[in-house]
Amino acid sequence: MNSRTRALTLGVVLTAASALAHAGPERFLSGWRHFEAGDFFRAFEQWRSAALDGDARAQLNLGLLYETGQGVAPDARLAAHWYASAARQGSAAARANLAQLRAAGAAGPRAGGVGAGRDEAHALEALASLEAIAPAPRDRVSPWDGAAVGSAWPVSRGVVLTNYHVVEGSREVFLVDARGAEIAAEVVLEDRADDIALLRVADADALPPALALASADAGPGGEVFALGYPRIDVLGHSVKTSAGSIGWPGEAGGGRRTYRLDLHVEPGYSGGPVLNARGEVIGAVTGMLGVVDESGTVNVLANAGVAVRLSAIRQILARLPTSREALAAQRTPAKVDLERLAASVLVVVAR
Repeated sequence: MNSRTRALTLGVVLTAASALAHAGPERFLSGWRHFEAGDFFRAFEQWRSAALDGDARAQLNLGLLYETGQGVAPDARLAAHWYASAARQGSAAARANLAQLRAAGAAGPRAGGVGAGRDEAHALEALASLEAIAPAPRDRVSPWDGAAVGSAWPVSRGVVLTNYHVVEGSREVFLVDARGAEIAAEVVLEDRADDIALLRVADADALPPALALASADAGPGGEVFALGYPRIDVLGHSVKTSAGSIGWPGEAGGGRRTYRLDLHVEPGYSGGPVLNARGEVIGAVTGMLGVVDESGTVNVLANAGVAVRLSAIRQILARLPTSREALAAQRTPAKVDLERLAASVLVVVAR
């Protein structure tokens, strides 16, 4: 078989709005913890209680549970009711979900037998009043609608690093931190060859601390781990960790400016930091490896990724006038604090 190994980019595109766990009432956060643990019924209980008290985020998530049938029998009318309730409070994500529900014709006959009676009347009332909700422009329906999503991390004061392919051709870019806060950003430097982009934010204090850089590239066989936000549409809004090692020179994906990573990466890890056992950054994830067979089909390889080397990243950072002073202030942590490191990794959303 004539097969070819190729690096595949890790940018993820979400076509449905996502709800993030912001700081807020304990019932909402409790529901989020149950949801990420896969206990959808308890998430439903917590979010329904908070939604009835007017929490727009809980209303949005409750609508999603009713629409998808997670933790409760699917009911499109009740999904529409809760989306509309959240949309009235200014939730762009709820407005987008509601528009998609209507476009699919799902908000018609009842899909389940839960919540009859008064809930039914509320749902019909919500549907009848949808025209009163001012529609957002198409490119503002939701920041997640049709967006490229990857990971990023601060490299100096007010500057973060991600992959070029995540922000390529974008008109709008923003970051989302571990608490769910959104931070507007702009692309200030692009390097297509190394698949790196640097983003700047107006308020540097809004960013978490920068990560410490190692003194040199990692050698083959060295233990490393990657941090990022893979498949947040499925796995949720929390940083994930993937551990492995650096491949040997000459292996597919390895080169003068790249590492072959012997660890598992998925779409969404794009731009995320790769760190050594001391918690120092030695590179950034850029892709995963796959084999293209004779028919042109791509078969993704397990535990095979690609990262740009630290030495290449340093060359790119040197092109920023303020980078050297800011990076010189970074210190290697006394011990690896995974929670602290994870808090410095952000989601980058580009449209």
